[in-house]
Amino acid sequence: MVNSLLDDLRPEIRGLDTVRISKDDLLKALEENKAEHRQIFEEAIDKWHEQVKVKLAKMIEQAKLGPDQVELMVGLPRPDDHTKDYTAVIRLVTMSQRVRTDLPRLPAVRDGRMGLASRLSEQHSELQRGGTRQVQPHE
Repeated sequence: MVNSLLDDLRPEIRGLDTVRISKDDLLKALEENKAEHRQIFEEAIDKWHEQVKVKLAKMIEQAKLGPDQVELMVGLPRPDDHTKDYTAVIRLVTMSQRVRTDLPRLPAVRDGRMGLASRLSEQHSELQRGGTRQVQPHE
């Protein structure tokens, strides 16, 4: 209880390395990211499956030409599905007694998208300046 009272007195943004967000905002972002991830994964696995079929058909044709012509490496890594990871994290956050959570600020990922904490921190900063713009996932 004392920690909860102290949390109310602490600043919303914890320096440059952490950001405080509400449980509801975190759950909303996780659910949206989970849905987006699942859609991207399903598209990727379909494309991967088509590429595997083409590659295997080519390998069969090569095998018909003789043992010296066969390429045995498919070389197509299977896309990873992290839907269960999202579900597990969402469950943990849902069960949490905390109303707000401190998260580490994440660096921009390889494709230029900001991490969740950085997007929420940007949104918080915008609102503190009197703005109304809502930062969308993966803007």
